[in-house]
Parts: sequence; structure tokens; C-alpha cells
Amino acid sequence: MTVLMLIWMSYGPISIALSVVIFCILAVSLKFKSIFYRIVQFDILMNTVFYVNCITYKLKTIEEYHRVLLLIFESYPSLFILREGLSFWAYRFQCSSLLLKCIFRFTYAKYPFAAEIWKKHYRLIMVSTIFYSILLTIPFVFITKEHHGFDYYAFTMNIETVIYLLLTIYLGRLTKLSLKKRSKRFAESIKKLNNYIYCDLFIHGVAFFGVMIPKMLSFEWTEETKDYILTFTVDAINLASTYIIIICDSNLRKILFCHTKKLTTSVFQVSAVPVSKLIVSPQ
Repeated sequence: MTVLMLIWMSYGPISIALSVVIFCILAVSLKFKSIFYRIVQFDILMNTVFYVNCITYKLKTIEEYHRVLLLIFESYPSLFILREGLSFWAYRFQCSSLLLKCIFRFTYAKYPFAAEIWKKHYRLIMVSTIFYSILLTIPFVFITKEHHGFDYYAFTMNIETVIYLLLTIYLGRLTKLSLKKRSKRFAESIKKLNNYIYCDLFIHGVAFFGVMIPKMLSFEWTEETKDYILTFTVDAINLASTYIIIICDSNLRKILFCHTKKLTTSVFQVSAVPVSKLIVSPQ
């Protein structure tokens, strides 16, 4: 097993399981009825799909699995097209989703009835976001990734990221102006949403300034090094929504850790039962 796979195994399966648990808690618990949590659920669901799709890229670093993958893709070309399509679509969707959350925060801050409108048209908004992000993905399919040592794909992604960054800053400014007209109590209630978006922006900022720009400018890096860096960057973005909501939401943390504590306690209680009581008497 390669070093890449060993590192991934240390956090990958746990993160997938945690994403499923968080998604279920948000769906079932009555404490999370707000439309904001439906958007977070949508994020977690799509990012988990993208994350699972990325596993096939990691498996190709192991020769045995690489041969199996090639055989599968040769037998079912549609699976290969689906994998490549999801990999192209992932970043477009994540940027669109980030912009969607900023729009939600702005409308929620400016219009008192915004939450009801979002709740009423939630499915339409989500479908529109998916459709919009797919349209944005189409041009990137035809962009040559690298030519004469210059990474055109990374360059185009950087331009795309700058555009989204400027849009989020602009919407943030409008939101701040709108909050001045609302009560302090309302401004306090929106703090959780602010923290979530700030963390999301931070992750995208690190990916942009710390990874994508150096990746594009560092011609002396080997392709293997670039692939490793890109793989873990993609993982960070795909897993961000799960860990961010845990960090930002105290109610979710209480439920999550309470369930964990109860599970641990019950395990110890079973172990502490006297042996005599575990023996079934003959009939």
C-alpha cells in the first residue's frame, strides 16, 4: 500500500461515516428545522458523493486496483464518463453552493420574509443550483489541462475562484449594510450562519492562495507531487462542510458527543454484568 493510501485510510473512512451521521442528525432532530440546515445537508450529500468519486483516483496508485479499474472502465465506458464528469463538476458545484449560502445570508438579513420564500422554493433553488453549476462545468471539459508546461486548467480555475471571491465579498458588504437596519438580537441570531460561511471561505482561500496558485507557478514540481497536493486539497474541500458545521454549531456537538458518550457507557455496562447473570439456566 502506498503512502498516499495509508494517509487517506487514516481519515477517509472515518470522515465518510461522520458525514453520514451528521446528515442523519440534521434530518431527524427537531432542533434543526431551519432552511439553513437543509442547505448544509445538501452540501454534505453532494460533497460526500464527490469524495467517494475521488477514491477511484486514489486507488489507481495501487497497481492491482489500477488494473481492475481499467478493466471496469473498459467494460463500462459510461462509468468512466461519470467519474470524469463528477470530478469536473465538483469544484463548480462547491463554488456555486458557497455563493448560494452568501445569497441566502444576504436575503435573510435584508428581507424579514426571506426565510419563508426559501422554505417554499427550496427544491427549485437546489435544482437550479445544480443546473447552473453543470452549465459552468461544460467549458472546462474542453480546456487543455497543460500546454508547453503551462497549466491552463489551473489558470482558468484561479480566474473562476477570483470571480467567486469578489462576488462573496460584495454580498458580504451588502449583508453588513442590511444588518445595520436590523436589531442586535437578529444580528446575534445570524452569527452561526456567518461563522459557517467564514470557515467555508477560509478553506477555499487556503486552496486558492496556498495550493492552486503555487501549483500553477511551480514548474519544477513533478506531476506526482502536483497530483498528491491536489488530491489532499480536494479532500479538504469535500470534507469541509461536515467538519465546519460541527465546529460552528454547539447544538449539533452536544447531540453528537452525547450519543457517543451513551454508546461508550452502554458498552462498559455490558462488560460489567456478573458472569453468573449471563449464564442461561437449563430448561
